[in-house]
Amino acid sequence: MKNILTLFWTKKIIKADLHIHTCYSDGKFSVSEVIDFAYNNNIQVLSITDHDCIYDFEMAIKKCNQVGIKLISGIEFSTDFDGHEVHILGYGINYNNQELNLTLHNQAQRRIFRLNKIIDNLNSLGFKLDYSEFTDTFSESKAFGRMHIAEILKKKKYVKSIREAFNKLIGDNCIADVKKENYSTFEIVKLIRKLNGISVVAHPEKNSVKEKLNDLLKLRIDGIEVIHPSHTIRAVKSLSDYAERNSLIKTGGSDFHGITNYEIKNIGKFFINLDSDFLLQYCIN
Repeated sequence: MKNILTLFWTKKIIKADLHIHTCYSDGKFSVSEVIDFAYNNNIQVLSITDHDCIYDFEMAIKKCNQVGIKLISGIEFSTDFDGHEVHILGYGINYNNQELNLTLHNQAQRRIFRLNKIIDNLNSLGFKLDYSEFTDTFSESKAFGRMHIAEILKKKKYVKSIREAFNKLIGDNCIADVKKENYSTFEIVKLIRKLNGISVVAHPEKNSVKEKLNDLLKLRIDGIEVIHPSHTIRAVKSLSDYAERNSLIKTGGSDFHGITNYEIKNIGKFFINLDSDFLLQYCIN
């Protein structure tokens, strides 16, 4: 009989990063580049979860096949739950679904509307910004967000850092911020279920989402993100216990955007082990 130590060392680990962004939302790198990052950091299962959009998925399948990475279709939806923004990760969904694409189109238009309103607010404060700067600088983005605004503000030296842009100007309840209109969490969880996917509450420790988990359970969410760069060791333990008590799927990832050198190092550092996990059934290649 194998002793406990032998079992520990022989247990198979399948490193999965199920939370990663590309230039199609607010990330810096292309789909191909992100997959290269994952491969170079020994990630075996990957899900690209851009904000409110899915693009280049066929190419992602081809690239993952070339480097030997398993791919799960994914997306990170911005949703509204009782007046608070809650991000819901959707996995294993049919990305060609007509209802999904209509939902994403509507959300993209809402993002553009919000971007222009924030630009107007900043210009009224003496800044000089134009919508064309964003479409030129971030020509591949299909989901404009505040990160893009922060990057332009930094580029034009209005602020010294992304953090300063959020803390002083465009963060929640700051002077130039405009709340984004989102679909309700209920609508998105229902849509994901209709697409035979899995709904997961993203980074519960952020924005006091953890306090709303019991209420979110009533919407029949399937899981919670346990591993995330913003989660302390204590938080990971607490969320893991919560997931087990409530029979929820546990996921995790780096939430990679590639904006800072620190963040680039998160790939391969923040991952979930999918050993014997049924999420592996959702790999598309």
